[in-house]
Amino acid sequence: MSYKAAVLYDYPIAYYPLDDVTTVDLVDNFTAFLSQFATYQAVLDNVSSYANIYGDIAYDHSGCENDGNYIGDPAPDLIPLVAGNSRATNITNTNSITYTINKDYTATATTSQFGTVSSSDNDFTIEFWFYPQISSTDEIPLIGDSAEDVGVFYQKGNIVFKLDTDSVDYTLPATNKSFHVASVYSVNSASIYIDGQLVATKNLNNFEFTNTDLNLITGPTPNSSNVFLINSVAIYRYGLSQNQIAYHFAQGQPLPAIQIVDPANGELFEMYDEEMSSLYKFQYPYSKDWNELVTTGLTHNLTLDCLEITQTDSAASSTVTINDFISIPSSATFDSSKIEWHGDNGITVQASIDGVTYNNCINGQQIPGYTLNSFSSAGTIYLRIIFTSTDTTRYIPRLFNLDMLFYNNQTRYAYNGNSYMTTLEEDAGISDYRITLGKLPYDILSRNSRNGLRTVVDSGFEITTTKGVRTLEFFYTPATLTDSGLISTTATNGYAASNISWHNSGAVSKTNISAIYVNGVNKTSQTNVSNIFRAGQLHHVLIVFGSAVSNDIRFNYSVYGSVSALYQYIALYETAFNSTQAAANYDLYIRKQSSSITDSSTTIMTEDGVEAYNNDWIVIQSV
Repeated sequence: MSYKAAVLYDYPIAYYPLDDVTTVDLVDNFTAFLSQFATYQAVLDNVSSYANIYGDIAYDHSGCENDGNYIGDPAPDLIPLVAGNSRATNITNTNSITYTINKDYTATATTSQFGTVSSSDNDFTIEFWFYPQISSTDEIPLIGDSAEDVGVFYQKGNIVFKLDTDSVDYTLPATNKSFHVASVYSVNSASIYIDGQLVATKNLNNFEFTNTDLNLITGPTPNSSNVFLINSVAIYRYGLSQNQIAYHFAQGQPLPAIQIVDPANGELFEMYDEEMSSLYKFQYPYSKDWNELVTTGLTHNLTLDCLEITQTDSAASSTVTINDFISIPSSATFDSSKIEWHGDNGITVQASIDGVTYNNCINGQQIPGYTLNSFSSAGTIYLRIIFTSTDTTRYIPRLFNLDMLFYNNQTRYAYNGNSYMTTLEEDAGISDYRITLGKLPYDILSRNSRNGLRTVVDSGFEITTTKGVRTLEFFYTPATLTDSGLISTTATNGYAASNISWHNSGAVSKTNISAIYVNGVNKTSQTNVSNIFRAGQLHHVLIVFGSAVSNDIRFNYSVYGSVSALYQYIALYETAFNSTQAAANYDLYIRKQSSSITDSSTTIMTEDGVEAYNNDWIVIQSV
């Protein structure tokens, strides 16, 4: 079942996929729009609400006609957060969404409400997906009414479910991924679910709302440097069960990459190090239990098996530092390392080789002093783990694990072939060849920064293959769009030289490139990198070479420099994809395939073929 079908099966009073095409898209990007959808049928197939090309309406797909409105430009080209959507909506200081919920299940105007003084005895649920890129400490409405203090908000890494005079908070362990959020009001309690799991609940005694109105809005953010993406907002006039919420989350997951690449005879790199040999590991809480690190101001949460700042009944700020020391075995030869921890919201990790000078660690990157460029012979690591909270009644940093791994090479083979990935350590003229791999593979739509291969500024990597590669596919998130390479190869053994790179001016250089598709759209004619990629955003990239390339395919590095970037799910194909195949592969990554029934006497029907219910569709439910 698709995510959309799973939500509609549970009778929301409003459901907004938030992937509509708006007039802003057409005014600013009409040429790009035509290049994406060559025919009317293509619009039907790819856009959830094609009728919205005539207006900036956030269409309600529940059949209840509680349509909302986009304010500003929701952005037309962002990969969605949930499988089945065509894109995500970008919320900024000038972009927001308003929701008008004033009709009942029969799409008839009603005075019945939820979350107000006249409806304190009515349960409700607010459900959505979002991806924060927020550093501001301001409280930002995700789906809420700031004037009445009702709804779901984001503040300093917390999900805040506000109920007028009461609220329940949950501190996200990390904010570098997307989240499925469901907040449930059940008269006697308020609960928050994250990614299908109950994470916070609070009992309510004789609670009543005092507000008479409820006007829900998403955004805006306080300034242009703070943004977030949102998809699939659903409002229910009852409390979803934990099983329903978990099922919704499961249905929002995309297909595994191997199920897309392998049938097309591609060779896939999943880009994680769980199967890469590390010569030594030191892992909290496995090598050392949390109980050995508990100190004043910290608690070992036995339910979650994590270390957290001790929650207090009255507001207070707190900083707690753990100091620890480990020895690295001298019997093995190491050349690189990685430190990675789950729970970096409010947690800083520092390392030192002498116990005097400490350097901040970057989650998922090499340990300072033990890098591929310069690996210390000290054999010791002094470690500081610093927990910080500005209010210990609400903001509770939690550390779930911390791993330090030591390697003697970083070679990684393809999941289903003999090609392999290495650093640029052996290449002449390159001074920084630091890369790190994520711990485990995560679904691509989650945008989890712990998934894939990460480069630092002026570094890169290469894939060595004996195949004659005509098509290269991968996901790419650049930190910035300054001088950088994307891919390059040299002419050898009859194979062609190729290159895609750009300079600070944005001018793109291309050699032996027949086509480049980004998020399913042909970007071959674009000459400025800002018209191809967005800094800090995830992109599906598919490159078709004019002539086959082979041997060493270099990523990220160029003689002009390179940016810090994240590469995920790289695939090599020996056939040259056309525009239809490129669009089809992207479509497979962002939506689950619909089941279809075919018969010579019947019409083909798929879930994706039904874009919206008409006005005659009615839900009958006992209330």
